[in-house]
Amino acid sequence: MFMAKKVSTKKVVTLNHNLESGFVNITFSKLKISCYGGKVTFSKDNGKTYNNCAVYPAEYGDTSVLYHSLWSWNEAVNYGNVKFNGKPTPLNWNLFFDSMHTYSGEVLVRVELITISGIEVMEQKVVLTPSKTVYFTDWKKVIPSGTPWIVPGTCLAVDKNKIVGTKPFEPVKIRLGVEGRYRIFFGLPNGNMRLSTKLSGDKALHPFNIAGSRLEYNHKVKKEVFFREADLTKETVLELNMIPHGVRNPDICGFGKLAYLKLVPVVKHTKSTKKFGWQTKKLAVYFEPFSWAYMYGLTTRVELDDIIAQFKSIGVDEVHTQVMRFGTKSLHKSKILEANVDIPPIGDDHRGSPGPVEMRKSLDILKDTIESCNSAGLMHYTNIGLTNCYPGTPGEDKFSREHPEYRTKNILRYNRPETINYAASIVNEIVEDYDTPGFSIDCLRYPYYHTESELIALFERIIDVLEIQGKKRGKKVPFALRIPEGDITYYRALWHFVKSGKIEYVVPSSIHTRKPIYSLKPYIKWQKFGCKVYGRIDGWKEFAHDGGVFFNPKDIKEDIERYMKEGADGVFVYQADLHLVDAYTKHAIDKRNW
Repeated sequence: MFMAKKVSTKKVVTLNHNLESGFVNITFSKLKISCYGGKVTFSKDNGKTYNNCAVYPAEYGDTSVLYHSLWSWNEAVNYGNVKFNGKPTPLNWNLFFDSMHTYSGEVLVRVELITISGIEVMEQKVVLTPSKTVYFTDWKKVIPSGTPWIVPGTCLAVDKNKIVGTKPFEPVKIRLGVEGRYRIFFGLPNGNMRLSTKLSGDKALHPFNIAGSRLEYNHKVKKEVFFREADLTKETVLELNMIPHGVRNPDICGFGKLAYLKLVPVVKHTKSTKKFGWQTKKLAVYFEPFSWAYMYGLTTRVELDDIIAQFKSIGVDEVHTQVMRFGTKSLHKSKILEANVDIPPIGDDHRGSPGPVEMRKSLDILKDTIESCNSAGLMHYTNIGLTNCYPGTPGEDKFSREHPEYRTKNILRYNRPETINYAASIVNEIVEDYDTPGFSIDCLRYPYYHTESELIALFERIIDVLEIQGKKRGKKVPFALRIPEGDITYYRALWHFVKSGKIEYVVPSSIHTRKPIYSLKPYIKWQKFGCKVYGRIDGWKEFAHDGGVFFNPKDIKEDIERYMKEGADGVFVYQADLHLVDAYTKHAIDKRNW
């Protein structure tokens, strides 16, 4: 029978009440034995009674919750039970979830570890003092009367049965009351959150998505999520509200529950940072105004300028704005295409949204985005999808609707002059009327049916249009494409133009999601002909059920590193609007963190 024994705790475990974060940091740097599990408890009465510590594994910092299973995470935060596999990793004790964040005095912490020789018990005292961290939990004080806001228990939430109409209601406004630069965190008792935020000084609402679609995330409890870092004054106000699509569909895009707001003062620490010099590479993003308007609403130039400013703030160099797919109605103003202004479209979530129609009526989204990018100093590419024309839906253009013989299933074919002329006329109108600095085609997610000869015929006409317009303006109109990686047909078709220097850059991509992991090596040789090669970050990591599973930051960092080591000229982020509002991946695609 194994027996528990006391050891000298001061030599092997270190406790530190971090007055900036409000956590108690627990480290085992001097522990020389292997451990395979443990339990962390605390006592306020010098060992007479013990309570479980809500501890976080600390090795991935603010994103640690993403890298642990549902079981191991909930065991740690509910019961203080931690899982090790030989070497114990650092832990953070979140005092809030044990109602100890306002406690002052001495606390005895017990750490019990399972080793190959039995159970080692270590105890050490730590003095908790008022920290510099500021918590806000007085939700009843700030909720507006006559609104769906409620405070069940101690959390801020929304009663979906009290939502009236489809427009956002009065937001919760919190005066933060502190001075200086702070990191702002949200504490969640469980689930996820989708919310609109606005901090004093913001020109528009900033959507913020906590978790979205990530396996197991919703069922993990007692989570703390980094929101943003900002300079605050005692008069700074933070506004919180539901996103517009959540007001319409609270069952799938609800606000969630908010246990606390936490402000952590920023302290300048000197630390070594791994530098690869990749900041000189290009960061390009695919921006889909349709999707942004569908979820969050987009009806003013101020909102659009703010989106572009957010892209610029994370190091974006190039913006590819998709305004249509060949065979669909247009979001931009066109003399050739029907306008997408009639019926609210049905999105991937199988719900409807008036957002795209309202955007089309209030903005010339292509003109305004080009102007906004020019003002921000960002290169702009107008993007058209060589993909689904959505037959039989309100989004289908009359050209496709009146000529089903031009399609194979949902894809226009370019094996006849009529479809080639149709596509070329659209490109010519965009370049001539909008003076777009660049033009790009997205051949995914439906790269099917096209033959090498028809792709060559189509791209040849488009390049002719771009060259003619380039001569008129006295400046080249660069042409970029996202293509299916490892596809023989597209490789041969593009090589026809690459070798003659007609392509600015290509983005080889898997058709759906991150996988399969692929290499840029077959395309790197195209650089000798002036064709740059970008690696791709998708919006989705993989599929699950009826939707996409979001990335973890570590996946993105690994992909960027792999691309750069293979010789990529840059990174292209598909569905960048998903990442821009995501609590976790926005910081991973931020070029300042490469």
